[in-house]
Amino acid sequence: MSANRTAPWHLWVVTALGLLWNAYGCYDYYMTVSGNEAYLAQMPPGFVAMMEAKPAWTLGLWAIGVWVSLAGSLLLFARSRHAATAFFIALFAAVISFAQQFLQGPPQGYPTVMFYIMPFIITAVIALQFWYSRRQSANGVLR
Repeated sequence: MSANRTAPWHLWVVTALGLLWNAYGCYDYYMTVSGNEAYLAQMPPGFVAMMEAKPAWTLGLWAIGVWVSLAGSLLLFARSRHAATAFFIALFAAVISFAQQFLQGPPQGYPTVMFYIMPFIITAVIALQFWYSRRQSANGVLR
């Protein structure tokens, strides 16, 4: 197919939703690692202790995951086929980071549903963004 193919309406919907989702991930990352007291006060009991117990490399993977996901959404907006690569990198970083989190286990007082369910939701969203960008690239929508 031609690389000049008209973008389908759903590309813009997926891109807008992805930008909002990934921008929030970046906001959450920044507010957490910067130690914003007002933001952290809203977190469940044990969250701060869990974050302080994490090895630095997992925070690095978290940074890669959120910022590269945001870059992937921006690349999708630009109709670049490199969006798929960005989402793949973010997915890899998220899987490794969450694996360490699961091995560490939830801290005392931390809601276990949130501890185990949110990582799967986040990973699923990144995987869907990866799949979508690959599909749109294969369909000639992304250049």
